[in-house]
Amino acid sequence: MTIKKLLGLRKEISKRRPEFVMQDQHKRPDLQPRWRKPKGMHSKMRHGVWGRPASVNVGYRGPAAVRGMHESGLIPVLVQNITDIGRIEPKSHCAILGHVGDRKKVQLLEACKQKKIVVLNVKNIDEAIKMITDKVLERKEVKKTAAKRKEGKAKPAKKEAEALTKEQERKEMEKVLTKRE
Repeated sequence: MTIKKLLGLRKEISKRRPEFVMQDQHKRPDLQPRWRKPKGMHSKMRHGVWGRPASVNVGYRGPAAVRGMHESGLIPVLVQNITDIGRIEPKSHCAILGHVGDRKKVQLLEACKQKKIVVLNVKNIDEAIKMITDKVLERKEVKKTAAKRKEGKAKPAKKEAEALTKEQERKEMEKVLTKRE
């Protein structure tokens, strides 16, 4: 079968697949609706008694040829640096950007754009690059204005402090002179 047909088959299987839940999850509100294997000795769910919630088993799996593939038919690869991009084949792989900073993210996006690699967790590469660069420029401007404000406040404070100390010194000198006379 072709990959498109297998992806369609996987979609059909996924529609029929039940939601696997923890045993007695419906009785206890503190349990989250997630899968945990039933381990009780007399557990009806573990024995597969009819009418109990379904347990995870091999029969619910999708086709092996498309297992782990994205809906587009590409194999996702986690990318965290430029060397990871070098390992990607654009025809069969796609990228998922890891948790990286803005500067590195821009570099990765530009490299992906150059190699024509699909990035799954970014809708539009150009918009993302523009948004990040705008954000960086805005942060730099805010930093500059804060530094200017800080300089503006700091200089008069120093002058006033120096002026006060000179006046205090003068007063102390006058006290000393008056005591001698």
